[in-house]
Amino acid sequence: MATGGVNGLILVYMNKKYYFERTPYFRWICENEVTSIKFFQDYLFAGTKDGKIRIFDYKKKLLLKVIDIGHPIVDLDINSDYL
Repeated sequence: MATGGVNGLILVYMNKKYYFERTPYFRWICENEVTSIKFFQDYLFAGTKDGKIRIFDYKKKLLLKVIDIGHPIVDLDINSDYL
């Protein structure tokens, strides 16, 4: 499970057998409000109000790439046909 906030904070919680861990497994502070989050395989994609998409390897806790779209991100969707 992942959350993103107006303060730019992204938190990822890992699922245990019957509950989610209380302590975040991964955390990152973006420069702007997080407006969309999507998981795809081992990656987490986060869109922000400042027009940037950040791609994380959340299992290794790494920021892999920042893509500047140039306008606010409202929603993200990942199509595996283009990856």
